[in-house]
Amino acid sequence: MRLIAAAAVVAALVLLIACGGDSSSPPSSTSSPTPTEGAVAPGQETPNESACTAEDVTGTLVSTEGAAGHTFLTLEVGSAQRVCILLGPPEVRWYDAAGVGLGVSFTPNSDCEQDETDYLTCVYPDEVSMSPANASPATDAVTVTEAVVSITNIDVLEPCASPTRMAHVVGLQFPGVSLDVQIELPNDIEFQYCSAQVDLVGYGPVLTGSS
Repeated sequence: MRLIAAAAVVAALVLLIACGGDSSSPPSSTSSPTPTEGAVAPGQETPNESACTAEDVTGTLVSTEGAAGHTFLTLEVGSAQRVCILLGPPEVRWYDAAGVGLGVSFTPNSDCEQDETDYLTCVYPDEVSMSPANASPATDAVTVTEAVVSITNIDVLEPCASPTRMAHVVGLQFPGVSLDVQIELPNDIEFQYCSAQVDLVGYGPVLTGSS
């Protein structure tokens, strides 16, 4: 019986091919694309209800330093409206004054060691639990995160023919959710695509006293 059934299936397939099949049906794919781990399309529900959203956190430019083609930005994310989780180190994105993304790539620095506490020189790889800014009593610690971004324009050493782009806003795109904490810069940052290097050289949680 199994042989007869198999022969019937083969005969049906041959007949379908001979007739041209259903032209309205899309061709079947032999493999499906592998989704990016933790990726969530904008507008979809957050897979982790405790993950921070744009309503929970705000971003601040703490300081800028640099000279001779080198710039360091220290950025802070804090003032959570509720207890929530930042799911991991962010990607760094850049936008012009019209809000258009510049697409400048970046490279994260090495992860912090297990006993590392200086997050200004390494990237903390784990989740960070954020506490509300109005935590009480007043002695409670509040968690913020700091990110240090290094920007190097090396067009002096390597002449660059690409047009100059000006970044007006820096965004911290956190993984797993559509959370892009955008921070306006007081002075635009100049990028030349063929020579700019951007690194996330520091990231991690910092405890502060309640205000």
